[in-house]
Amino acid sequence: MNNKANSDSSIGLMGLSRAPISFVYQTASKFKKYFSYCIPSDYSSTGYLTFGKPNDLNNKYIKFTPIPTTPQQSQYYDVNITGISVAGKKLPIKDSVYADGGAIVDSGTVLTWLQPEAYAALRSAFRKEMAHYKFKGAMGLQILVMILAVTRQF
Repeated sequence: MNNKANSDSSIGLMGLSRAPISFVYQTASKFKKYFSYCIPSDYSSTGYLTFGKPNDLNNKYIKFTPIPTTPQQSQYYDVNITGISVAGKKLPIKDSVYADGGAIVDSGTVLTWLQPEAYAALRSAFRKEMAHYKFKGAMGLQILVMILAVTRQF
C-alpha cells in the first residue's frame, strides 16, 4: 500500500464528508459529528479546524453556519449558490441558472463544475480582471481551464 501524500509538505489527508468511513463519523462518539472549518481569507492568514459542538462560544467575530443535507446527496455538504462575484462585482448571471439545485462543498477536490452560462460569465470577468497581467500559456490550456462547464444536471 502506498500511503504517501502528493506533496512534500503534506503528511496525510483527512476526510470530513458525511460518509461512514470519514473522520467525522469515525469520531462521532466523541465529537457528535460536529466540526468547524474556518477558511482563511488570504495566504497571509491562518484558518483552523475544530471538532465538537461549539458550546456557548461567545465571540462576535465567529459565525457558525450549519449546512443541512439532502437525501439525494447525503454524504455531501449542500449549499445553494445565489451569485458569483469577481473583484467585488456580482456577475450578471440569471437566477434561473442556480434554480435547479445547489452545489456541494468538497474541500478534497481541485475541480469546480458550473453550468455553461455561469462558467462563461466567470471566465469573462476573470479574463477582464487579469488582463493587465502577462499570461504565459501552459501546454495549450486556456485561462480557467480548471473550471469545467457542465451541460447536464446532477
